[in-house]
Amino acid sequence: MLKHLFSFRDVNWWVLLAGLGLSFVSVTALATFGTYLSETSPEFYQQWGMVLMVLGVFLLCLLTGFITGKTAGDLQLRHAFLSSMGAAVPLLLVGVLTLNPMLLLMVAVAVAGAMNGGSLAVPKRRYGPPRNRE
Repeated sequence: MLKHLFSFRDVNWWVLLAGLGLSFVSVTALATFGTYLSETSPEFYQQWGMVLMVLGVFLLCLLTGFITGKTAGDLQLRHAFLSSMGAAVPLLLVGVLTLNPMLLLMVAVAVAGAMNGGSLAVPKRRYGPPRNRE
């Protein structure tokens, strides 16, 4: 399955680039909001900030994966996974450079959110014979 996800065969490049950009912009906006929240109310951020950031990264990547998967047409999971790299790579770089293990954990949260969004974008299967509509 991993070989299938990392493959760039039959990828719609415009959808992939749009998903990468949307992931990057959404996580960057969330990080900016987190910085603003930590400056304006440090007590609230100390207590609830990290929970809100993890939840925000998951939900934003879920939404991004869903939108990317729906617009991809075919190969929804592959497009959603590859578009999650727009959020995961910057988080990974900052986590490694600052030696912050929480940001490294957020990489897994971002990829999990995008994969869940991509799986929600997959059309439902219909079992059984088609119904007669008369």
